[in-house]
Amino acid sequence: MQGSLGGPGAGAPGARRRFDAFAEAVGLGDRAVWSESETGLDNLGNHARVYDVVVVGRPVKGSSGPSLGTLETALFDSGQAILAVPSGPPAAFGSNILIAWNGSSETARTIRAALDLLRLAEQVTVLTVTGMTVPGPTGEAVARQLRREGIDAGSLVVEAGLGESGHKTLEVAAERGADLLLKGGYTRGRLRQALFGGPTNYILFNAELPVFMAH
Repeated sequence: MQGSLGGPGAGAPGARRRFDAFAEAVGLGDRAVWSESETGLDNLGNHARVYDVVVVGRPVKGSSGPSLGTLETALFDSGQAILAVPSGPPAAFGSNILIAWNGSSETARTIRAALDLLRLAEQVTVLTVTGMTVPGPTGEAVARQLRREGIDAGSLVVEAGLGESGHKTLEVAAERGADLLLKGGYTRGRLRQALFGGPTNYILFNAELPVFMAH
């Protein structure tokens, strides 16, 4: 496990203390590595390529907290999956997983990267929001393949309604008590979502549960 800070500053000592305390609490004190970089985001992708997953804070608009740029650097430059987490500790993690399926290769890669988590889950639901998919397998086809791999997965299809599909996804996640959301990153393209909005950005800025993503 490695902790990284994008550049030395006033928050560095406190962040280091929290990192060390967490490493000790989970029994990783002798294997945890802390690093700081003057170059910030430029170094994040390089460091992350040797790890299994990159954990980043959920971006928050108009604050000094984690930025969307940090998350995008981890997602696009590391070659690894990322886990975007809200500011507070979750009551549970990974026992009830919702997969936001849209037929894309990005979401397929996310599922493969999360297979170990899916095998440990008590409940897995493959959600399809109608009208928001690309050509590809159905959600039920995905659930069926997961069942073949020993994962007790079901499928659910809902109408998007008049709102954003990302809003509908988070609504279903809350209704079903999901504690982890799996989603492909930027199926519609990063530039297009930056200009016009999209489900990935909506979910990243509004999710109250951890979001596991790959691109």
